Amino acid sequence: MANDYNDKVSRVLSLYQRLMEGEVVDKEVEAARYGVSARSIQRDISAINDFFEQETEKSGVINSIEYDKKKGGHYLSQIYKTRLTNSEILAICKILLDSRAFTRERMEHILDILVDRCTPAEGKAIVQDLIKNEEFHYIELTHKSEFVDKMWDIGQAIHQNRYLEMDYKRTKDGAIVKRRVKPVAIMFSEYYFYLTAFIEDEDVKADFDVIDDAFPTIYRIDRIAGYKVLDKQFKIHMEIVLKKANSEKESSSCMVESFKRSNSSIKGQAWKQFLTGCQLRRFWKKKMAYTRYLQRCSARALICG
Repeated sequence: MANDYNDKVSRVLSLYQRLMEGEVVDKEVEAARYGVSARSIQRDISAINDFFEQETEKSGVINSIEYDKKKGGHYLSQIYKTRLTNSEILAICKILLDSRAFTRERMEHILDILVDRCTPAEGKAIVQDLIKNEEFHYIELTHKSEFVDKMWDIGQAIHQNRYLEMDYKRTKDGAIVKRRVKPVAIMFSEYYFYLTAFIEDEDVKADFDVIDDAFPTIYRIDRIAGYKVLDKQFKIHMEIVLKKANSEKESSSCMVESFKRSNSSIKGQAWKQFLTGCQLRRFWKKKMAYTRYLQRCSARALICG
């Protein structure tokens, strides 16, 4: 009995090794080699497949033994579905480095995790070598502030349609001002992450240097000195934006029809979905767009919020 068990273990390990090396396994040939039935070899293959399924979550590789009549037997199929390819990881690392969005410490932490956990083992050394020079010469932005957790909290407020109270450091004079806003989106442009939000206080909006851009307002997230997510939820009144769009003749027919189908007041979640459609691309692009507004703020030292 012990010999039979040892023979089976040796047979399964041999099949596993040869499959991993890319060999094609013929059941009939293997049955004759080990002096067992073809059905026994099929059970061995099924056992190896069960092992692969259990290891998928750990390895990030989907291994499966497939049968191909043209190849003349069973072979190992490998799919890196739970991991990015080497080329994808390299592209993402390059984008991150060029963005200069994070502190050096945070950037190194993110890159290490990406390369270590998301790259197939045989390509790690190559990817590390291709990015190490840029990583060494990486120049972080002057604010040097950690804002990732802050951005997550703001994202939660957007998702739950909750008001946000914050102390914001203005661009023009560095003064700290208090704002109570309806956060609706987070965006990235020119090295910085920004919060897009609506202000209810008309007196605050009246003090803006650029009146036409007072609704909505854009805030640089790293300039938010303090914040608190409130329990109170909000709705967005769409008729205000529709009136503004029609008066400036900058809305497309797609946008107008979407507004007509909308209720006069909808929740923030629906507003987020609205922002991601063709309305955002057409309406805000013609309305100077977020990026050009930010560049103008920077060039003219205007108050952004």
